[in-house]
Amino acid sequence: MKESLNIENLYVNYLTNKGQLKALRNINFNIPRNSVVGIIGESGCGKSTIVSSIIGLMPDNAKIEKGDIKLNNNSILNLKQNEMKKILGNNLSVIFQDPMTSLNPVMSIGKQMILSQHHEKISKKEKIERSLEMLDLVGIPDYKSRFNDLPHQFSGGMRQRIMIAMAIQSRPDLLIADEPTTALDVTTEVQIINLLKNLKNKIECSILFITHNLNLLVDFCDYIIIMYAGIIVEKGTTKNIFLDPQHPYTKQLFNCDPSQIEKKIKKFPFIKGSLPDLINLKNECIFSTRCEHPSHECKEGLIENKLIEFSKDHWVDQCCINCKE
Repeated sequence: MKESLNIENLYVNYLTNKGQLKALRNINFNIPRNSVVGIIGESGCGKSTIVSSIIGLMPDNAKIEKGDIKLNNNSILNLKQNEMKKILGNNLSVIFQDPMTSLNPVMSIGKQMILSQHHEKISKKEKIERSLEMLDLVGIPDYKSRFNDLPHQFSGGMRQRIMIAMAIQSRPDLLIADEPTTALDVTTEVQIINLLKNLKNKIECSILFITHNLNLLVDFCDYIIIMYAGIIVEKGTTKNIFLDPQHPYTKQLFNCDPSQIEKKIKKFPFIKGSLPDLINLKNECIFSTRCEHPSHECKEGLIENKLIEFSKDHWVDQCCINCKE
């Protein structure tokens, strides 16, 4: 199966006043063509760092220690800024979570859509026609008459649709959706996900979907990656992950989902403890201090955190295979 994106053995550190913060460690996954891969995990698990690494927008204090990122089998990790510009908005597009801060508030949406096609060697008339076609495709009412409107004249849902239209104008090979429904109400959220589903098939692109919403993963993704404290603890097909979760963190994460609660409860379930110190990592399983039934091997660091194939299309951190219910 051909793949749009390959991330191989990626390690990323942040330099802080207290030392090196190990944000990502041994990250390995791929996105097959025309499929959706979802990443979920607590805040601080490394989701945004993965996105930043892919699009080449790392902060000054970040350092990629090792690894590689390949788009259509071509490494993009060490490209120069002018080389990366040719890829962004062309082969690779991003939808960010807050459309109000992503769109220029003093520039019409039409002008922004035209400018986003800077890499296209076509006339301005053709760029306008393509922009109008995209606005129609994402369901903007009266899109022709609203082409010169400013962002604040649209609702939050409409602004997010405009962002999606801008992102898919060039029919990218990979679309990164970084929590694209966070600022939207539930009804609009469903509409945006259905829109992305339809557009994925029309433009035949792969999607990397970052979210905190478990229900969206089930409805939208083909594959799921569970991240915790900078590592992948479990990954596989959506069916395998939801029907047969193996890692203690995955199970606890699912138990915290309100839709999974069948009986009336007084206290909302949560994962006890806190995230480990990524500057001073201890020689023990990364989840051992929060695991309800840690094994002796986990607590003593006798087994390293490393993914193994548990079953077909299902990988789990080997350290937690021994943990008992």
